[in-house]
Amino acid sequence: MVPAPEAIRQALQERLLARLDHPDPLYRDLLQDYPRRGGKMLRGLLTVYSALAHGAPLEAGLEAATALELFQNWVLVHDDIEDGSEERRGRPALHRLHPMPLALNAGDAMHAEMWGLLAEGLARGLFPRRCFWSSTRWCAAPPTASTWTSSGPSAGPLT
Repeated sequence: MVPAPEAIRQALQERLLARLDHPDPLYRDLLQDYPRRGGKMLRGLLTVYSALAHGAPLEAGLEAATALELFQNWVLVHDDIEDGSEERRGRPALHRLHPMPLALNAGDAMHAEMWGLLAEGLARGLFPRRCFWSSTRWCAAPPTASTWTSSGPSAGPLT
């Protein structure tokens, strides 16, 4: 039986918060701030349903979707810092609540947790190796494509 969207959202929320748990309550609160703010989790839902439609077990879909939701949250933290955003999901942006370096570190920690979760899923046999390695090749690609600077877009290698 295919789980209802609300059941998937709840499972994703629980997995996100568990993945970002930490014995230091201040650090845990910093890491869990954006995920606790909610959101539609549409990317996660689509990932789970796509995995199921392609014959993957629910656990594989949930693991991949949790990694994608971690991605979404760390990118939002970094994006808010880069854009100087004041708010995210109706509350002050993380770098407005905490010193910017702490907010940046929280985003970096979520980024690391995302890759750790994917590596663990690979080790447990939840994902085909080709899925993981195609992602890492993209991340390790040399920065020669278009880039964005404070003066606007530019093309060419980063030096």
